[in-house]
Amino acid sequence: MLVRRGLLVMLASSVFFAAMAVAIRFLKGDADSPHINAYMIALVRFAAGNLFVLGAFAGRRARRRWVNWRWIVVRGVMGGVATISYYWSILHLGLAKGVLYGYTYPIFAAVLAVLILGERLSVKHWLAVGVSVAGMGFVTGIARFSIFAGDMIGLSVGVTSAVAIVALTKCRRTDTAINIFWSQCLFGLLFAIGPAIYYWVTPTWSEAGLLLLVAVLSIAGQLSMTSAYRYTGATYGSVLGLLSLLLATGVAVLVFEEQLSLGFWIGAVLILVPCIYLGIRPVARKRTAGARPG
Repeated sequence: MLVRRGLLVMLASSVFFAAMAVAIRFLKGDADSPHINAYMIALVRFAAGNLFVLGAFAGRRARRRWVNWRWIVVRGVMGGVATISYYWSILHLGLAKGVLYGYTYPIFAAVLAVLILGERLSVKHWLAVGVSVAGMGFVTGIARFSIFAGDMIGLSVGVTSAVAIVALTKCRRTDTAINIFWSQCLFGLLFAIGPAIYYWVTPTWSEAGLLLLVAVLSIAGQLSMTSAYRYTGATYGSVLGLLSLLLATGVAVLVFEEQLSLGFWIGAVLILVPCIYLGIRPVARKRTAGARPG
């Protein structure tokens, strides 16, 4: 029953995140409109998140209490950096490519779960990781010896997100979802506020509406994902989130008419198939003692 609950909540989270990515892509605009940068989007998103959390604390719907300070700080810092880089990738690399890079994190999370969470990968698991790495090579252009700096920024989202996901899994043993979410909003706001003010452009009414929509969808997706990770592992939960990738890629092709290269499609398949395998055959997790509802 608890696993089914985690599955349903994670699927809902995937839909929220896919819709958020689409809203960000609409903010790219064209040459005749002001360019809404990633820092501005992150500023609104994290400010809204902080207001939501502080409102919950003020209304006594949640208690402000961090137990596992070390991992909550890691979660906040890495999650904040990953979010800003993810927004940048969607704006500058396109919806499909930006989201694909962001969703390479199940592979990195699987490796980190071995080192940090004590999970165990079989030979087939490691083979899946290796195939996915080859897929990343096709998407970034390494296989064609034509890699760009932007691709590295996009790929870094997968790495930082993986660290944040593993830290989230550690925190869920002792801390509530809203406190973990608050850490990301708090550190993310600190990272975004300076560059956002420096590169500020006044948004139009439609852009302001999209900024608020991004914030709402992000809060809904983040809270539901954080809650779901209590019932799913670092690897299994990550794979469930791949629905966002499929939905966003479909919108990129059908709505924004993004032209995706053969290398992208080959790489996407090489990444997606191993991620699905890691979901069907999740790695073994150590039993957690002392977990409590949150």
